[in-house]
Amino acid sequence: KKDYLKGILFNAKYKSFIAPWFFTRVNKSLIKRINNKISHTNYDLVWLDFPSVLGVVKHILHPNIHYFAHDVVSQRTSRSLTKKPINKEIAKAEANLFCKLKKIVAMSHKDKLLLEQMNYKGVIEVADLGVQKVGEVLNGIPIEEVVDKFKDRKNLIFFGYMKRAENHWSIIWFIFFVFLKIRKQNPHIHLWILGLAPRPLLKLIGKCISNVHVAGAVSDPTLAFQKADLSVAPLLYGAGVKIKVLQMLEAGATVVATEVGAEGIESHKKLHIVNKTQFGKKILELLD
Repeated sequence: KKDYLKGILFNAKYKSFIAPWFFTRVNKSLIKRINNKISHTNYDLVWLDFPSVLGVVKHILHPNIHYFAHDVVSQRTSRSLTKKPINKEIAKAEANLFCKLKKIVAMSHKDKLLLEQMNYKGVIEVADLGVQKVGEVLNGIPIEEVVDKFKDRKNLIFFGYMKRAENHWSIIWFIFFVFLKIRKQNPHIHLWILGLAPRPLLKLIGKCISNVHVAGAVSDPTLAFQKADLSVAPLLYGAGVKIKVLQMLEAGATVVATEVGAEGIESHKKLHIVNKTQFGKKILELLD
């Protein structure tokens, strides 16, 4: 956090306080190292990955800077109640950084269209994401221990990095506004929340609400995707392609997702995209 603050302070004149996501890793030390390398070596291109280093373009000169856009940040912030009021300024800051780039690699055709609408004039390429397999987590709970508890139940899986706000608050919304309702109609439904760093509030909810299991980090969730009845992606905000949904589909899971959860993913016979008001109804329909 101290390093993030250094990056924001270092870039204050570029409105880093309004749009900190582009500057949190862009500090004086990093810029010095990059410029030192550029001055001594004739690099064909400079590759930037993740929004947190996009602000580097304000400090270096190179004719061929490429950026891998994991998402379009101003789209994500436009869906946040707290950030929406200043989203025009955030979008302006993001577009201003984009204009320094020769090429952007987007994760979906939808993001490509969004970049064009932001008046980006450089080259836009859509990445071939290929097969998305989940890596193993050291010291995670063996997934077999979770799957062994699936017997004689209807099991739903949610997977993600639980420290991320969009994952944390979306699954809490799902528990209170969807899961509790469908559990009344089918008491055998269980929800398994898998993923690193669940917050204390979510852990408490898992202890207080029956049939909700906050497992935390698991060795590899692939087996759970395959053995559960359904996987869910009830995301309410965020932006970009959700790799976890691709991983679920790749494992053969049937997935129910909101439009945000399925954003940028090509149509798939096992992917059911529904409005949040219809989420519970679709789950019950598929479990029937």
